[in-house]
Amino acid sequence: MSVKNGSTILVATDQFYVPKSTRSRVLLKQNMYENPGRPLLFTEEEERHFVNHLNLVSSWGYPFDLLDFRLFLKAYLAIIHQEGIGL
Repeated sequence: MSVKNGSTILVATDQFYVPKSTRSRVLLKQNMYENPGRPLLFTEEEERHFVNHLNLVSSWGYPFDLLDFRLFLKAYLAIIHQEGIGL
C-alpha cells in the first residue's frame, strides 16, 4: 500500500521489515515459480485413476483403509521407479 501512495520499494520494504534477499529476488524476478511449494508426486491423471480405483473397491464393499491405500501407492511408485517411467 505504501508503494501505491508514492513511496519507493526500498523504503516500503524497510518499513515492513522485508528481508533484503526477498526484495532482491522479487525485483530481479528470480525463483518466481508458478506453483510454489513442494513439487507434486503424482499427475492429475494418476490421481483421478486412484480415486476411480478407490470408488470401485468401495462399491464392491472391500474394506480399503488408509494403510491399504498407502501400501498401494508405495507399490505403484516402486513399479514406476523400477520401469524407469516418469519421476
